[in-house]
Amino acid sequence: MKSVKIFLLTILVSGALQSCSESWLDLKEPINPTLETYYTDTVTAYNGLVGCYNSLQMVPVAEQPIGVLFDLDIRSDDSDYCGNPKGASEEGNYYHAAGFANFDIYSDTEYALSIWKYGFRGVNTINKYLEGVATIKLTPLQQNLIDQYKAEAKFIRAYFYFTLVKNFGPVPLITKTLDQADWFNQKRIPENEVYAQIFKDLREAIPLLPLKSKYLAAQANRITKGAAQALLAKTLITEAKLNSSSPNWAEAFQLCKEIENSSEYNLNTNFKDIWNIAGQFSSEVVFDIVFEETISSENDSYLHYLSPRFIFINNKPDHSRKMEFGFGLCGITEDLANQFGYNQDGDINSYQNMNDIRGRYTFWARYDKYCGFSVVDRLTQRPETKNVENVDDANYYSRKYNREALAKNYSTAGSNFHFIRYAEVLLLGAEAAYYQGNESEALRLVNLVRERAFREAIAAGRVTLPGIKRTSSGAAVLADIWQERRLELAGEADRFYDLKRTDRLESVLRKQKPGILFQAGKHELLPIPSSELSKSPFLTQNNGY
Repeated sequence: MKSVKIFLLTILVSGALQSCSESWLDLKEPINPTLETYYTDTVTAYNGLVGCYNSLQMVPVAEQPIGVLFDLDIRSDDSDYCGNPKGASEEGNYYHAAGFANFDIYSDTEYALSIWKYGFRGVNTINKYLEGVATIKLTPLQQNLIDQYKAEAKFIRAYFYFTLVKNFGPVPLITKTLDQADWFNQKRIPENEVYAQIFKDLREAIPLLPLKSKYLAAQANRITKGAAQALLAKTLITEAKLNSSSPNWAEAFQLCKEIENSSEYNLNTNFKDIWNIAGQFSSEVVFDIVFEETISSENDSYLHYLSPRFIFINNKPDHSRKMEFGFGLCGITEDLANQFGYNQDGDINSYQNMNDIRGRYTFWARYDKYCGFSVVDRLTQRPETKNVENVDDANYYSRKYNREALAKNYSTAGSNFHFIRYAEVLLLGAEAAYYQGNESEALRLVNLVRERAFREAIAAGRVTLPGIKRTSSGAAVLADIWQERRLELAGEADRFYDLKRTDRLESVLRKQKPGILFQAGKHELLPIPSSELSKSPFLTQNNGY
């Protein structure tokens, strides 16, 4: 939804104050504006819904939360910190950069506080909205519209709680507006109860949401039935982890099958075009967080944070123009680049003829031009870019979310964040099919994703469709699904959580990043922010912090 800047809470408070005389300055008791005074019809209900959508962007803090989601993945084997190589000695950001990537993490880390505030501010906005529209008296036809708005809001609340639970584990579960006296009396609720609320919200939302094709073109990125089905499938699979007997697998498989059968989405978009501004509203989009750079407070600076920092000027790596080019914080590791068959010692033909096209549009190599300049690759191998202070495995700049032109204002770029794409729906369905004992269906879905990845190479005659298809059996099918998730979703901030839910986090990190400070039983979760613990006597800290 291209958001009109309407903040629900501001509307309610300002409306209440304007209705009072100047005697409000001498209050004997606080004013408690009622939600009923604002929500009276479908127009005001829609305005409030826009406020719910706005909470996804965490306006006006431009680089958050989307930039933070990418930063959280520098703890994985796919990416690492690759900003200023001087690190602490030049920028003083060790604990927010290389230290965090290496699991030198304390309870006052800014990442934990950012995600905590993002999640609970969003939850509070949704709770207020749902309570406000619950009392509107309308005709049956108007009520149907309000029910759809409520379903969209419940989806957003599920998204926020999914973000919270996968980062913190047990968290307070708040589904109604709290009195001020109760703000800091909340307790953490077990993960399974948080997931149960997520499932409840999404199951209630699905039958009330329209298909993508039912929206007007101007509302192309509103929440749809397919988006709710996909988020429910993803949360079910995340909660199931490796439990083959979980009932979650059957439900997730059915949800993904319904999305596929709806014909609302496809893989017709070329992989490289998914990441272009012109192609961002493609048939692949299932759920996006939408930004509109013409609205001054709706800034998507996360693209600048991901865009290359060091480019070649006068044949030498230079980052003096980082405010124009990018900050380059999340680099792609050598191990990930190798998964696509990339040969860093090869010539330009071997690079341009990479059979898996996803490699070329996941990271930058020396043969491509970014905004007209060559990009520094092999970041840990060059004196100008090597991090001499800390363990750092980032070798290539990330390419999926990048600027398309030099910045005049680094905080805008004009691109959305793809939270769930159709390719992921197919891979979620494949994983669920495997746990349902249907290996042939799992392979069919994986191979649909692979066909798009190798489409260019197939057309050029370098490979054949039968030659690139997965034909494994048994446990190897699951390994192939996980590998395809890594290749398809590389650099999209999912890898850490995939390793965590599949119980591979410690083994993979020990192998790929042996110098890190990772501790099993601790670093799977972020710490509860120390500032929140100091205000909330009933909150407890995560293990080890």
